Amino acid sequence: MNRGHHQLESRRHWAAFTLLELLFVCVIAAVLLAVATPMGVSVLRASSLNRASTMIMDELSAARQLAMTRNCEVEVRFYKIATDASTQDLQFRAFRTFVMEPGAAGQGRPQGGVRYLPESIIIAADAESSTLFDYGNPNRSGLFVTRETLPGQTTETDGLGFVFRPNGGTNLGPIDPPEGNWFMTFYSQHDPLNPETGIPYNFGTVQVDPVTGRARVFRP
Repeated sequence: MNRGHHQLESRRHWAAFTLLELLFVCVIAAVLLAVATPMGVSVLRASSLNRASTMIMDELSAARQLAMTRNCEVEVRFYKIATDASTQDLQFRAFRTFVMEPGAAGQGRPQGGVRYLPESIIIAADAESSTLFDYGNPNRSGLFVTRETLPGQTTETDGLGFVFRPNGGTNLGPIDPPEGNWFMTFYSQHDPLNPETGIPYNFGTVQVDPVTGRARVFRP
């Protein structure tokens, strides 16, 4: 009887962890967490870029298809709104489509609501990274600016857009070098910048053919 009791106590003793063993496990867990966290953040940001790419491509493709289906002009407008970093930091982060049907008095009818890019994702506003926002270039034609109050907002928001025509093409003028093609670049504000390009190493670019209206996306 005593022998059985002794064996039970022995098993209990060996089943327990010593303080040193627990500390060792905690150190390993901390190291693994430190290694995995940057990888997890990188994966999340890559996922946000993929979502942004899909959202922009879907909007442009749907607007083009709508213009051909309804035999009317369809506008796509991009808006500067506050980012998650600051209410004063206005960046191109939202967009909406308008149908220009007869009797719309030139204002257009919104097709759905305003769509917002994933948190921290912005579209570059400089002409070198996004020629689709190069409104001030006299060699470019077709872009228009707008100021309107978005749903849920109390102040006017700056916007910039272009038009898809019933034949599927756009109102954007074909551009020869050195100005080049029509495109926009998007990336996460939280990613470190490449000093040579001024944008992060991880980014996406959507290019629009001004003649056919077809859009395609590029990722490095």
